[in-house]
Amino acid sequence: MGFEYEIQYKSGTENLVADVLSRVQGFELLLMALSTIDSNLYTLIKQSWSNNPALASIIQQKQYDPTAFPKYQLVRGQLRRKGKLVVGNDPALKLLILQWVHSSPTGGHFGRDATMKKLRNLFF
Repeated sequence: MGFEYEIQYKSGTENLVADVLSRVQGFELLLMALSTIDSNLYTLIKQSWSNNPALASIIQQKQYDPTAFPKYQLVRGQLRRKGKLVVGNDPALKLLILQWVHSSPTGGHFGRDATMKKLRNLFF
């Protein structure tokens, strides 16, 4: 191709000009991927909150009293628990998320156990 380059490793303290993706963690990276890959998936997750009476009630109560349900947070209109995006009890949606993580180019397939661990790290 005619390109010449050299890859040099720099440890964290020496790598002062890290790119933005190296600073993005778990859920934020997922939202970036969702917004570019399948915006409909995020819409379905939000719908799962209103379709689940318990989650809808939590959201409504947290809007009036942020201290209600201390295990849950409303962050920029997103329902989270322990910092993870909450997915309502919708088996079809959960299957869609599993397929997305398993089959998408950005999700990758790292085996059953690793894929399930990745899902648990991102979602409740």
